[in-house]
Amino acid sequence: MQEAFERTGRSVNITVSPVKHQQKERLLSGYTSPNLMMWSAALASCAVPSIFPPVQLQQKDEKGNHAAYMPNMRWVDGSVVSDLPIERLMHLHDVNFSIVSQTNPHVVPFLKEEHADKNRLRDLPSKILKGELRFHGQAVSDYLRKHNQNEIVRQGAGQIYSMLSQRYQGDVTLYPKYKLSHYAKVLSNPSSDFISELMMQGQRATWPRLAMIRTHAKISKTLE
Repeated sequence: MQEAFERTGRSVNITVSPVKHQQKERLLSGYTSPNLMMWSAALASCAVPSIFPPVQLQQKDEKGNHAAYMPNMRWVDGSVVSDLPIERLMHLHDVNFSIVSQTNPHVVPFLKEEHADKNRLRDLPSKILKGELRFHGQAVSDYLRKHNQNEIVRQGAGQIYSMLSQRYQGDVTLYPKYKLSHYAKVLSNPSSDFISELMMQGQRATWPRLAMIRTHAKISKTLE
């Protein structure tokens, strides 16, 4: 990761979650783990629990050979525990304004529209339902992770609680509008037409927020 930063001047930061519940999530970058192989960090960040196996991270030793990084540890998708490590990015890179591209299929339906008309009564039932589902889901999973004796149930409840209780939005959040047909293709290899459709959804989500991003970028450059 340090070599990548030296070649490009861009600091790539990847979050991963531990399989063992007593361990903490990690933000992997050229600062925190300079010898880490970036491809192994990216592989771990894509390891969705119960779908892909946990990943052992790889590093480059002083002789340039590949070796295990924390050999006894295995890692999975960072969104399980820390999808947006905004506070750590603030400390590491002095980031004070975040632009988030949120595409997690289990998160997008619960995001709040930033510029929605608050007086639209027809949207009120769906807003109440989303809030109730998140509140009760968080309460049930919190109870199970603290009081259930089954280790598998307790770990699963802990992961669900972490996903429901963390923050998924930044100062500007870009997210597509998923259809039910999109969810049917989550675990399949996407076709070229499907990728093009998702790219168009991403562009449509970005256009209304370009003015806000441009304004904040001017303020940031002026202050700098």
